[in-house]
Amino acid sequence: MADSNPVEFFVQVEMPGADTAELDQLTRQLLYEIAETHVESAQLARSDDLPEGAKGESVTIGTILVTVLPAVLPKLLETIGAWTQRGSGRTVKYKGQTGDTSFEFEGSSADLQTLLKSMAKANKAQSSPPPNS
Repeated sequence: MADSNPVEFFVQVEMPGADTAELDQLTRQLLYEIAETHVESAQLARSDDLPEGAKGESVTIGTILVTVLPAVLPKLLETIGAWTQRGSGRTVKYKGQTGDTSFEFEGSSADLQTLLKSMAKANKAQSSPPPNS
């Protein structure tokens, strides 16, 4: 049976020389594209650092929180990879957890997919009972 445990991670958008408004715009563009891949959820990451008396919610500029089922992960990573290639200097960092293993990664979407697959196999092997003798 295929793994149906969702993977939750942060996607941090970076672009050298971009000001806060540009970074926010790029992040929202990527968020829109991620949402089109039918992930479980995708939203701007929230900050816990609201000033006293502030109204509304504070977001962490440049960061998206994504929850995705493993079956959708390849399409999601393909979408993020295509988005980074469409703009000069665009990069993303990934940070999250799958199973009991945390990860932080900067690199291509294909390399991240390979990493997550190997982590899922390791987690599955750790949680499986030993074979009967």
